[in-house]
Amino acid sequence: MKKRIITAFGMAVVFVPVLFFTDTFALPLACAVLSGFAAYEILDCCGIRKNIHMTVFSVLFAALNGSAEAARVAMRTMSKVKRKVGFTDVR
Repeated sequence: MKKRIITAFGMAVVFVPVLFFTDTFALPLACAVLSGFAAYEILDCCGIRKNIHMTVFSVLFAALNGSAEAARVAMRTMSKVKRKVGFTDVR
């Protein structure tokens, strides 16, 4: 029980500051990392983690799903910066 409390405190110290950077790519990137860890833990609880192909595919899919969201946020942020600075797309 003591180990879980220490782990929870450590995770809170790492991930609570990410909440202050919600308009950047830090939040989706942190969600991607947590999704990868969650997929790994679920596979471990179900006993499927021994199947290396299933484990790699599941963890990568969970992490890449969050990374795609990080890319979307980065693109949205860049378009805000372009509008603020005054750049326009030349076609």
